[in-house]
Amino acid sequence: MTQKFLICFPQGGINDMWSVMQQTINYCEREDRILVLDTTKNWFRDDWQAYFSILSPVVYKGVTPELITNLLKQDVFPSELQGKTHEELNHVIWVTDGHMSINGIHVSSPLHLSYKESVIVYAYCAMFRDIMQVFPKLQFTEEILTEFRRRRSMLPEKYISVHIRNTDNKSNLDEFIYNNRHILEKAPLFVASDNLNSIQRCKLEFNNVYSFSTIPDLGGENIHESSLSQKLRTTAEETRKWNSDAILDFLLLTQGEIILCSNYYSGFSMSAKRLQEAYSKNEIQPFY
Repeated sequence: MTQKFLICFPQGGINDMWSVMQQTINYCEREDRILVLDTTKNWFRDDWQAYFSILSPVVYKGVTPELITNLLKQDVFPSELQGKTHEELNHVIWVTDGHMSINGIHVSSPLHLSYKESVIVYAYCAMFRDIMQVFPKLQFTEEILTEFRRRRSMLPEKYISVHIRNTDNKSNLDEFIYNNRHILEKAPLFVASDNLNSIQRCKLEFNNVYSFSTIPDLGGENIHESSLSQKLRTTAEETRKWNSDAILDFLLLTQGEIILCSNYYSGFSMSAKRLQEAYSKNEIQPFY
């Protein structure tokens, strides 16, 4: 029997991409396909394999542009992408919720269906999906783990994690601080945010605030997808630093005693919170 594949271009932020990865792993297990992941066609603009691997027999290890080009020579769904090279594929465009396109071709076909073609091309942003299945399968690179340990060593043994989402999902920072001041004033804080002004505000309001990521002043624009943020990533080194910071912020959030979130519409916040609770109850093994 000829092996079948699903080429997936996960979209959105870190949490969204991990959610899509879990979704497509489940699909490939059910449909007996091999999952080929590519994170170069969105804001991430780098190879996911430089940051982590996924311990699953259905996930292809060692994905390359050449591999994807060769797979697209087979019978492909959507058929308009058959014969394309990896280089010819543009970045994924978010048209509407549930509708994303590559080169003007819809690539968010439903995954509750079976497809006869050897290769499916798929892109999606799985907002608010559960990452509790996929996260234990992630094996972070030594480079990520070394930097995580370095940053963790600079934090107190016990700290409160604070995540402030304040660009695409706006937060009422005044209200957040007012409601949580009795906690924020008493403990060391690790603050992660997509907004530089929000981090600076916390440092002005409270002592013992720790923050490690380099967050530029984007004037409130989305830190991932905005044209301004993309212009600031002109080298491979800058892109690697940008992506690593996002992952490391997430990992450090999960290690706090509790997580305070400014915006409960943030999947990044909610997934970190669920993982923190699972770690505190010893329900999952440490990633480090």
